[in-house]
Amino acid sequence: MKQILFICTLLGLLSSCTRVLLHEEKKYTPLCLYYNPFEPSVGLTDSQYSPEKDYPNYLNYPNDCVKHGLRGLAASVSYTGRGIVYYEMSFDKEGKLVHTVSSFDAARKFAEFRNFKYDSTGKLEGVYRQYGPSRQKFEYDASGKLVRREGGLSYAYQTYTYYNDGTLKEITPHMFNDHYLNHDFYGKMEFNESGELAKADFVTTSNPFFGNGKSRFRSVCTFSYAGNGLCMQKNEMAYPKKKDSDIDSIFCHNTYAYNDKGDVIRWDYSDTVYEHSTPKDGNNLTFQFEYTYDRHDNWITMKIILPDCYIGNRNALADFAREHDMLGQLFLGEKQQNKPATITIERQINYHALPAS
Repeated sequence: MKQILFICTLLGLLSSCTRVLLHEEKKYTPLCLYYNPFEPSVGLTDSQYSPEKDYPNYLNYPNDCVKHGLRGLAASVSYTGRGIVYYEMSFDKEGKLVHTVSSFDAARKFAEFRNFKYDSTGKLEGVYRQYGPSRQKFEYDASGKLVRREGGLSYAYQTYTYYNDGTLKEITPHMFNDHYLNHDFYGKMEFNESGELAKADFVTTSNPFFGNGKSRFRSVCTFSYAGNGLCMQKNEMAYPKKKDSDIDSIFCHNTYAYNDKGDVIRWDYSDTVYEHSTPKDGNNLTFQFEYTYDRHDNWITMKIILPDCYIGNRNALADFAREHDMLGQLFLGEKQQNKPATITIERQINYHALPAS
C-alpha cells in the first residue's frame, strides 16, 4: 500500500514538473513574422498595420512587449535609419503600449503621436492622436473580454469570440454593407486552441517582394507551429483585388528557423505565380539573420544576410531597401568581393527600473 502511495505521489510530482517545464518553454512568435520578417517594427507606420489597427487583435499575447519579442521591463524601443527618420514605441511597466512617435525629419518637427489609454483595470479605452477624440470604441463583456471594436478600421466594426477557457478564437469583420460580407471576409482572423494565429484574411498583403504593388493584392494566410509556440510555416495566397488582372493568384511559401532566444535566424521563401491557371515559378530565396544582444537578451542589431542570387531579385530587394533608406547598404554589398551582401537594422531599447526588493 505504501509503495502504491509513493508511486502515486511520484507521478503527481512528475506531472507537476512537466507542466512547469512546458509553461517555461512556451514562446511567442514576434508579430513581424506574420507580416514581413524584414520589418521588426511590423510596418507600424503603414496605416494597415499600425498599432491602432492590428495591436488590439492579438489578445493571446501576455503583453505588447512580447509581441515584439522584447524581454525584460522594456520602457521604449526606437528604430532609426528607416523610410521615416525615427519611430518609437513606449510601454508601461506591465508591458502595455502607451505611446508611439513617427517623425518624418531629423529634427522631429513633423511627427505623428498616438496615445493608448486604458481604464483602471487595464482594458484599452481608446487610441488618441495629437488632436481630437479617439476614433475607436471598445466594448467588453462582464468578464472583461473584448467583444466588439469599431472605428479606424477598413470595415464598420469587428466582433470577438472565445474558447471556453477565455482564449481568443475568432475575429469577424462586419462590413459597412452587410451584403458584402457574404462574399468576402477581409479582416477575418482565426486562432487555434493554444491561442496562436491559424488563419488570417488580410485586406492587403505585406509581402516585401510585391514591392509597390502590395496594395493591389488581398492576402489569405495560414500558419503552422512548433510545440513551443513559434511559427514554423506561413502559406500565403495573394489575390488581385481587380478582376481584370492577368494574374489569378500568387502562392507564397515561407518557413522559419530560430535560435534559442526565439529570434528568427533563417527564412526560406518561394513563390509561384498563376496566370490564367498556368503556374510559373518565381522567387526562391534564403535569408539568414545574425544579432547582437544587450544584457537583457534583446537584440539591438539585426543583420540580414542576403542570398547569393539576390542580384537576380535585385528589383524586389531594391524596393524594400528604398522604402527603408537602405539602398546604400544594398549597393555597397554589390561592390564587396567575396562577401555576402547584408542589410543591418538597429534599434535602441530603454528599460524601466527594477522594483526595489
